[in-house]
Amino acid sequence: MTLLLLLLACADETSPESTASSRLLSVLDGNADGVLSLSEFERVAHPDQSFTQADLNEDQVVDAAELHQLLLTVSPLLKNHRDG
Repeated sequence: MTLLLLLLACADETSPESTASSRLLSVLDGNADGVLSLSEFERVAHPDQSFTQADLNEDQVVDAAELHQLLLTVSPLLKNHRDG
């Protein structure tokens, strides 16, 4: 399962983006600790995506807020949310 496929599935969400990002995180979070570790991130991320760029607060995990920012950055499907 790739991040792109999950992103496409969440792109039509009618709920707030933070809720969609939290739900996506819960699907990707293999050990259910509420964050993505480096290994969880690398399992689903595109090879061009850097964990260090996604980990905005440098705490060695990607949380729902950081995942949300990553999705806004990389997804043309969310362009209206970035520009609006």
